[in-house]
Amino acid sequence: EKEKEEEKEEKEEEGKEFDLDKDINDKIMKVKEWYGWHFPELQKIVKNDLLYIQLVRTVGFTHLYNDADLEEILPDEKLIEEVKDASVITMGTDITDLDMKNIQNLCDQIHDLCCLRDDLIKGNIKGEEEGWGNGEGKGEGKEEEKGEGEGE
Repeated sequence: EKEKEEEKEEKEEEGKEFDLDKDINDKIMKVKEWYGWHFPELQKIVKNDLLYIQLVRTVGFTHLYNDADLEEILPDEKLIEEVKDASVITMGTDITDLDMKNIQNLCDQIHDLCCLRDDLIKGNIKGEEEGWGNGEGKGEGKEEEKGEGEGE
């Protein structure tokens, strides 16, 4: 009986991790679509989603990349140069401060969800303690969205 209970709990945890991964991926795609209007070249240069999110979260506007300390985020100098060069000649459009704030808030949510997922995987917390068992996930529904092209 106890074995069945443990197996059931394990399956529930796996389901939560899957839901969390799906939520993270959905939010990453939303950031890439939205931020892609401003700096479309970044997606082609930085292939790792979490590095991409960290750059957007930390730097933001393209005019800030040249003065940003990217060594703490990106793994090598060549990639850093590529990002900085692309930020100067980007074909992207200007976006509003509000759009950037909302994009960066979404990046913060992704970061928090990744940390939560890592804790779940390590077994440090139970999903219910963070509200995941009842559909009241941290940060749910707080981002403001705009349609494509708004804020240009």
